[in-house]
Amino acid sequence: MRFSLKLFLLFLLTTLIASEPDPNFYIYLAFGQTIMEGGAAIEQEDLDDVTERFQMMPVLNMPTKNRVAGEWYQAFPPLAREYSGVSSLDFFGRSLVKNLPENIKVGVVNVAFGASIDAFDEDKVEEYLNSTAPDYIKFIAENAYGSHPYKALINTAKMAQKSGIIKGILVGKDELIDIKDTKWPEKLKLIYERILADLNLKNEEVPLFVGTLAKNENGLSLSSKSIIANLSSLIPNSFAISAIGTNKEGMKLLGKKFAETYINYLGLKFYDPDPNFYIFLAFGQSIFEGGASIEQEDLDDVSERFQVMPVLNMPAKNRVAGEWYQAFPPLSRQHYGISPLDFFGRNLVKNLPENIKVGIVNVAFGASIYAFDEDIVEKYLNTSAP
Repeated sequence: MRFSLKLFLLFLLTTLIASEPDPNFYIYLAFGQTIMEGGAAIEQEDLDDVTERFQMMPVLNMPTKNRVAGEWYQAFPPLAREYSGVSSLDFFGRSLVKNLPENIKVGVVNVAFGASIDAFDEDKVEEYLNSTAPDYIKFIAENAYGSHPYKALINTAKMAQKSGIIKGILVGKDELIDIKDTKWPEKLKLIYERILADLNLKNEEVPLFVGTLAKNENGLSLSSKSIIANLSSLIPNSFAISAIGTNKEGMKLLGKKFAETYINYLGLKFYDPDPNFYIFLAFGQSIFEGGASIEQEDLDDVSERFQVMPVLNMPAKNRVAGEWYQAFPPLSRQHYGISPLDFFGRNLVKNLPENIKVGIVNVAFGASIYAFDEDIVEKYLNTSAP
């Protein structure tokens, strides 16, 4: 009996530990209109660029995608409904996992369609659907969300909370929906506060991010301009973000801006690797260090497409380690000269497509190769090195 009790207690403890939300699983709730729903066509590149660290929990079944509501899946698009497309939320998640520590997973729960913000207000949704909502919006609301999009979001969010911690709320606002609704920010405030209350969240721990897209800055509606100007004063711990381009590129830009704003909010540095920036690492001896004197022609023949990142500060050249600069020589240390790397980079940019940049990171000095071997360098410097 005593042995069985120990086994039972061990089982109970294991079960309790296993049921605890993972503090390294960051979950983001998303709602709003088409830019969050996903209006861009899904291409092969959108399926290749999804890590297992980026997850989604559907709020409704997606039979053609083999997804069941309330379960976690790798976040291949679509993230809203099975026949929606790529959205700003896709690019938010992808950018986020690239900039958060590798032990952090990202999950999203998304309820979005081209409806008025009134569709997410439990006090107004019935009146909206029965009066001003277009027929296709009524159909989506009824068949996808049981005529209660807000409840669908909250119910799924409660299931998601069993797995991780809700870290933020994202809202997508289309320019052609609610364009004349001057009360949009106040309505959003009520919905946001209700989400916090229903999920037992705190404003200071769960920021709100509101994104809009327009063809150009002049194309932003008065309500969107009002959000950008006044959101933070109306809703503490909130951020208004806008981007240009109502196509897929616009959604990609907005998603990255969402991620960048959040990473900055965490006090981290945001990185957005450019696939058209080709970086080359160089190390070795004096020929890469730069022994030839720098002449005027060496300063004239440097394209802005050729960049250098110094590994140490160069006060005399106004260069700081770890930042990119136009690759005027020297490329190693501040009192050195021209090396083969200078001509390598200059010739490369002349022969690569004009959309390609070239960057050099160079560590070179007249030492044995042992100086670059972490297993031997200490012995080398303490014994045979001049």
